Amino acid sequence: FVQSAVAAGHPLRDYNDGDASGASRFQQTVFGSGRRGSTADAFLYPAMGRANLHVLAHSLVSKLVLVSEETGGEGRGARVAAVQARVGGPEGGEEVRIRVRREAVVSAGAVGSAQLLLLSGIGPRDQLEKVGVPTEVDLPGVGQNLQDHLAMFYTFFVKGADAVTKAKAESPAALLQWLLRGEGHLSSSSYDAVVHGRTPLAAAGEGPDMQVGLFVGAGDEKLFHDNIGVSRSAWGHLQSPKHKAGEEEGVTLVPCHLHPKSRGVVELASADPAVPPLIDPRYLSDEADLDAWVEILTAANLLVAQEPLRSLVTGVTAPHPADLGLGDAYPEYDAMSPLDFYQLPKARLARYWKATVQHFGMTLYHPVGTCKMGPPSDPLAVVDASLRVRGVAGLRVADASVMPKLPSANTNAPTIMIGEKAAAMIRRDRVGEEAAASSSL
Repeated sequence: FVQSAVAAGHPLRDYNDGDASGASRFQQTVFGSGRRGSTADAFLYPAMGRANLHVLAHSLVSKLVLVSEETGGEGRGARVAAVQARVGGPEGGEEVRIRVRREAVVSAGAVGSAQLLLLSGIGPRDQLEKVGVPTEVDLPGVGQNLQDHLAMFYTFFVKGADAVTKAKAESPAALLQWLLRGEGHLSSSSYDAVVHGRTPLAAAGEGPDMQVGLFVGAGDEKLFHDNIGVSRSAWGHLQSPKHKAGEEEGVTLVPCHLHPKSRGVVELASADPAVPPLIDPRYLSDEADLDAWVEILTAANLLVAQEPLRSLVTGVTAPHPADLGLGDAYPEYDAMSPLDFYQLPKARLARYWKATVQHFGMTLYHPVGTCKMGPPSDPLAVVDASLRVRGVAGLRVADASVMPKLPSANTNAPTIMIGEKAAAMIRRDRVGEEAAASSSL
């Protein structure tokens, strides 16, 4: 895959060297034992023995209790005094209030952080009034500016690539290899290589707007139907007498649009914190995003057409134009192999590619932007450069929701960076407060 990407014109590059454009192996958070590493493994579990850390599991934060900075009375205020939570689960748990002495930091993600602020009366007044939540701080940007990476999964069947199959992954040999040596198919996510690039539509001065990842395995019915939502009839048309995804070796390409123009929203469905919020990502609502997808899918298939990958590929799961609502607009589909069909000129395939992503696009679970950082002049800014919520003392947000725009990359490492930076700023401010207090004595 990497060699073919280079042949297609993408330079070989470490995407963390300051310029992500190019082809490289994926860098993953995996321990040497072949076990996936998480932020809990890296940060939380080593600190569990600290006296100043108390973790309440199986709990749901229901609201932030605000008080007036002037009177200290509850309601219509601008300082966080307590965190209210249901301990023991969202249904029937014990309601408790945890006092906030200095500040509270919300890190519930682009969906959860926006929901919690809204439940606490921090957000657009008109939206809060709809669900009966009293407005404490009218902050129009809370829940707005939702952005996400839309992606597509499609499988190329290959020969001789030692790709993951269901039978291999579930074999006793694979399990023993992983348990005893931390090696083999189970020691990796199998999401092993990636290309970042700029399409002709990329904004000037912006990073790559296209990512094509390689999963060394064939997507099966569970992926396409249960996770992506492809109908079983369409899934049947993706199959062929020669190829059965999930049963033979294949690689799954994951093209992704990194900088969509479409913007969504997170809103409250109810004032009850146990009721999930309404999430409307509004994917592809901006026509420019469909145009970008034509470029992205053209570039992805150009990569597959290069050697040495091309000689390994024996077939592809290609949706039939009729399943995409295109009728008989592409009579050549039935007269040639799907691989040859994918190499037709970009102008000829533009309508097909747009319909394909409209039917098969799915989230990469990279939501950002619902508590965006910005200057006072930005009406939708929720937090300042120190992650403090505008108009509320003692409250910060530290997660992907503060990103004003999606990065030209996955969001895991950038979100960890936000947490690290938040910790550094909190410590800096604490030292400054103590120094100021001692100097005034």
